[in-house]
Amino acid sequence: MTSNQISRPPVSMIESKTNDISPWVWRMLAVVLLGFLFSALTGCGIFSRNAEISTWIGRPMNELVQSRGNPTSWERDGKGNRVLVYEWTWESTYETPGRAWRDASGVRWTNPKTETILHRERRAYYVNRDGIVFDGKWAW
Repeated sequence: MTSNQISRPPVSMIESKTNDISPWVWRMLAVVLLGFLFSALTGCGIFSRNAEISTWIGRPMNELVQSRGNPTSWERDGKGNRVLVYEWTWESTYETPGRAWRDASGVRWTNPKTETILHRERRAYYVNRDGIVFDGKWAW
Protein backbone atom coordinates (compact mmCIF):
# COMPACT_ATOMS: atom_id res chain seq x y z
CA MET A 1 0.00 0.00 0.00
CA THR A 2 1.35 3.36 -0.90
CA SER A 3 1.08 6.42 1.31
CA ASN A 4 -1.47 8.01 -1.06
CA GLN A 5 -4.00 5.20 -0.66
CA ILE A 6 -6.57 5.26 2.09
CA SER A 7 -7.05 1.99 3.86
CA ARG A 8 -10.61 0.70 4.09
CA PRO A 9 -11.78 -1.60 6.82
CA PRO A 10 -12.98 -5.04 5.83
CA VAL A 11 -16.61 -5.24 4.70
CA SER A 12 -17.51 -7.33 7.74
CA MET A 13 -16.58 -4.41 10.01
CA ILE A 14 -18.88 -1.93 8.25
CA GLU A 15 -22.32 -1.95 9.85
CA SER A 16 -25.26 -1.20 7.65
CA LYS A 17 -27.29 1.64 9.08
CA THR A 18 -30.76 2.37 7.83
CA ASN A 19 -32.83 5.42 8.52
CA ASP A 20 -36.07 3.49 8.16
CA ILE A 21 -38.52 3.78 11.01
CA SER A 22 -39.99 0.46 11.93
CA PRO A 23 -43.72 -0.13 11.34
CA TRP A 24 -44.52 -0.45 15.03
CA VAL A 25 -43.26 3.11 15.64
CA TRP A 26 -45.69 4.38 12.98
CA ARG A 27 -48.51 2.39 14.55
CA MET A 28 -47.69 3.74 17.99
CA LEU A 29 -47.58 7.29 16.61
CA ALA A 30 -50.98 6.79 14.96
CA VAL A 31 -52.48 5.49 18.23
CA VAL A 32 -51.10 8.44 20.18
CA LEU A 33 -52.42 10.94 17.62
CA LEU A 34 -55.86 9.32 17.56
CA GLY A 35 -55.93 9.35 21.35
CA PHE A 36 -54.99 13.01 21.39
CA LEU A 37 -57.68 13.83 18.83
CA PHE A 38 -60.32 11.91 20.77
CA SER A 39 -59.41 13.59 24.07
CA ALA A 40 -59.36 17.02 22.44
CA LEU A 41 -62.84 16.51 20.98
CA THR A 42 -64.33 15.11 24.17
CA GLY A 43 -62.60 17.73 26.27
CA CYS A 44 -64.33 20.48 24.29
CA GLY A 45 -67.67 18.77 24.77
CA ILE A 46 -68.29 18.25 21.07
CA PHE A 47 -69.51 14.70 21.54
CA SER A 48 -71.69 15.57 24.53
CA ARG A 49 -73.31 18.54 22.74
CA ASN A 50 -74.06 16.46 19.66
CA ALA A 51 -75.44 13.68 21.86
CA GLU A 52 -77.66 16.14 23.75
CA ILE A 53 -79.04 17.57 20.52
CA SER A 54 -79.63 14.14 19.00
CA THR A 55 -81.75 13.07 22.01
CA TRP A 56 -84.37 15.61 20.93
CA ILE A 57 -84.66 14.45 17.32
CA GLY A 58 -88.03 12.77 16.76
CA ARG A 59 -89.58 14.23 19.91
CA PRO A 60 -92.31 16.89 20.14
CA MET A 61 -91.33 20.55 20.34
CA ASN A 62 -93.50 20.94 23.47
CA GLU A 63 -91.27 18.50 25.38
CA LEU A 64 -88.18 20.48 24.36
CA VAL A 65 -89.70 23.78 25.54
CA GLN A 66 -90.96 22.17 28.72
CA SER A 67 -87.48 20.80 29.48
CA ARG A 68 -85.24 23.67 28.31
CA GLY A 69 -87.59 26.60 28.85
CA ASN A 70 -88.64 29.20 26.33
CA PRO A 71 -86.15 29.70 23.51
CA THR A 72 -84.17 32.92 23.25
CA SER A 73 -85.72 33.40 19.83
CA TRP A 74 -87.34 31.46 17.04
CA GLU A 75 -86.96 31.80 13.30
CA ARG A 76 -88.24 30.28 10.08
CA ASP A 77 -85.87 28.36 7.82
CA GLY A 78 -87.59 29.32 4.53
CA LYS A 79 -89.08 25.84 4.08
CA GLY A 80 -91.97 26.26 6.48
CA ASN A 81 -90.07 24.83 9.45
CA ARG A 82 -89.59 26.59 12.75
CA VAL A 83 -86.13 26.99 14.33
CA LEU A 84 -85.99 27.31 18.12
CA VAL A 85 -82.80 29.11 19.15
CA TYR A 86 -81.29 28.91 22.62
CA GLU A 87 -78.38 31.24 23.31
CA TRP A 88 -76.42 31.93 26.46
CA THR A 89 -73.21 33.60 27.51
CA TRP A 90 -70.86 33.21 30.46
CA GLU A 91 -67.54 34.64 31.54
CA SER A 92 -64.32 32.95 32.57
CA THR A 93 -61.52 34.78 34.33
CA TYR A 94 -57.92 33.67 33.97
CA GLU A 95 -54.96 35.09 35.81
CA THR A 96 -51.39 34.99 34.54
CA PRO A 97 -48.98 35.30 37.47
CA GLY A 98 -46.32 37.96 37.51
CA ARG A 99 -42.68 37.12 36.88
CA ALA A 100 -39.47 38.36 38.44
CA TRP A 101 -35.91 37.98 37.17
CA ARG A 102 -32.52 39.57 37.57
CA ASP A 103 -30.47 40.94 34.72
CA ALA A 104 -27.55 43.37 34.32
CA SER A 105 -29.70 46.38 35.23
CA GLY A 106 -31.09 44.83 38.42
CA VAL A 107 -34.29 43.09 39.38
CA ARG A 108 -37.14 43.28 36.87
CA TRP A 109 -40.68 42.00 37.07
CA THR A 110 -44.02 41.88 35.31
CA ASN A 111 -47.30 42.40 37.11
CA PRO A 112 -49.91 39.67 37.23
CA LYS A 113 -52.47 39.97 34.45
CA THR A 114 -56.16 39.11 34.70
CA GLU A 115 -58.09 38.36 31.55
CA THR A 116 -61.83 37.88 31.24
CA ILE A 117 -63.14 35.85 28.32
CA LEU A 118 -66.75 36.02 27.21
CA HIS A 119 -68.08 32.67 25.93
CA ARG A 120 -71.20 32.33 23.81
CA GLU A 121 -73.06 29.24 22.78
CA ARG A 122 -76.00 28.85 20.44
CA ARG A 123 -78.17 25.79 19.91
CA ALA A 124 -80.79 25.66 17.20
CA TYR A 125 -83.49 22.98 17.02
CA TYR A 126 -85.38 22.55 13.73
CA VAL A 127 -89.06 21.70 14.11
CA ASN A 128 -91.26 20.53 11.22
CA ARG A 129 -94.88 21.55 10.56
CA ASP A 130 -96.12 18.69 12.74
CA GLY A 131 -94.24 20.08 15.77
CA ILE A 132 -91.54 17.37 15.78
CA VAL A 133 -87.84 18.18 16.17
CA PHE A 134 -86.01 16.79 13.13
CA ASP A 135 -82.54 18.39 13.31
CA GLY A 136 -80.31 20.47 15.54
CA LYS A 137 -77.06 22.38 15.40
CA TRP A 138 -74.82 24.17 17.86
CA ALA A 139 -72.12 26.78 17.51
CA TRP A 140 -69.81 28.83 19.70
